[in-house]
Amino acid sequence: MMTRLTRIPTRNLVWLLPLAFALHELEEWNIIEWYQRYWSNVDPDLFTRRNSWTWLAFASALGFVWTFVATRFRNEKIVLHTVLLFFVVVVFGHTLAHIYWQFSLETYAPGVVTSALFVIPSTLWIAYRAIHERLVWLPYVVILFLLCIPQFVGAIRIGNRVPDGGIPFLVFASWLADVLRLGA
Repeated sequence: MMTRLTRIPTRNLVWLLPLAFALHELEEWNIIEWYQRYWSNVDPDLFTRRNSWTWLAFASALGFVWTFVATRFRNEKIVLHTVLLFFVVVVFGHTLAHIYWQFSLETYAPGVVTSALFVIPSTLWIAYRAIHERLVWLPYVVILFLLCIPQFVGAIRIGNRVPDGGIPFLVFASWLADVLRLGA
């Protein structure tokens, strides 16, 4: 199996990243109940199933759109730099928070399984391949992974409180659900 995968060009393998991210978002389908049970500052008017599902669908679609746009570049180096920028800094950093929540809250944290099984390994593998094939410069990838640290530290610092930075995403999701006339 690994031999077959190594024959696939890295520019094509990047599609594993939005797929892994979409599976991660799918695992979070019940995250509102988890927030309500384990977090201390949940606004019930904002933390609704409709807003959550709208955000999860939008975020998944964003991952695919980002990858689609990046793969339109003819230069494979630009493709990998662009894809890794989003999936390392935003997605990988977010999955580290899920790993932390799993241990700190001592309960299942929605998103932790796909983080550990799909998102983290596929991100690391594609980053490794991109470096090995000299499509990206090692210091660039190191900087991207270092940019994940603030998300992880932020998750630790806030404990079981919803991060202030997460609120605008649900406000946007509420607006988007209204625009799309999605039911309550």
